[in-house]
This record gives sequence, C-alpha cells and structure tokens, in this order.
Amino acid sequence: MAAMLQRPEHQVAGHEEGSGNLGPLIDGSGNFFKPLNPSDKCEAQELAFYTSFYSDARVPRSIRSSFFPSFSGTRILPIPDSPDLLLPHLVLEDLLHGYSKPCVMDVKIGARTWYPSASEKYYAKCLKKDLDSTSALLGFRISGLQVHHELGRWKPHRDKVRKYTVTDVRQSLRKFI
Repeated sequence: MAAMLQRPEHQVAGHEEGSGNLGPLIDGSGNFFKPLNPSDKCEAQELAFYTSFYSDARVPRSIRSSFFPSFSGTRILPIPDSPDLLLPHLVLEDLLHGYSKPCVMDVKIGARTWYPSASEKYYAKCLKKDLDSTSALLGFRISGLQVHHELGRWKPHRDKVRKYTVTDVRQSLRKFI
C-alpha cells in the first residue's frame, strides 16, 4: 500500500509539504490521508470533530454526504521521505478522485475563523488572517483555487490568493463559474 501513496496533484490550499511540514497523501483509489501530529491541539480537535460529527445521529446523512468528505477514521502510515517513521493520518474521501482536470476552490467560511477555546497565540494568528483577507468584510475568503479551461490551467499562487481584495474575489468567482 505505501508504494501507492502520492502527493495530491490538485491541492490548492492547506498544509503543503516542505519547510518541516508534512502534506497530505492520496492512494489513487479514493482515499485522502491528512497527517496528524498527536501533540498539536488543533489537529486533535479536528480528529475529535470528524469522530463526533460522523457518529452523531442528529446530523442527517444527507448533510454529511452532500457537504463533507466521508471520514473513515485514522490510519498509521509511513512518512514518504522517511519510511521507517510512522505517523497517524485522518482518512477522508478524496473528492477529486477520478477527475483529470478538476476545477477546485478552497473557501474558508466565516468572518471569525478561530474556535472558542483557542489559545491567545492562535486567536491572534487567525484574527490577523481574517483582517488581512476578505473574511472580516465578506464573511469568507478564498484560500486557493485552480480552473481548467480550453487554454490550460489557471492556478494563482497561494501568496497572491492570501492578499485577494473584494474585486479579486469577484473576478476569481467569475472565472471559476
């Protein structure tokens, strides 16, 4: 199985491999593996969210299947460049599996993007991102995107997308649709 793991070709936002970070992996059969650092409180909360959300009978199945990737628990996987090191990963549905030229947009919804029990440091980091982006003004921000069209692929660099203005968001939405 480990030989089949690869980096996702169409990732437009989120944690990217490099600078000491591990990025997500896909297996080519519909699974998306997101690395979990057991000592990272945010990642522990993300695992708790998926576990709770997918086991909560009050959440209609139609909501889960229409708006969220399926969640299959966790799996211990080798780190690509260090196969002797193992790390837990969230196992989610690879929503882009089977698409050769997907148009993808990652949108962070909410004028406030931190959770209530966040540390002061995390709160300050999120508040700065929200104020430096369209989150506070529009209630959402584009974190990344790619659009395929007859002339090729358009995928603005993450650093550029982070600085989008309201006008940039409007233009990107038009290109995407």
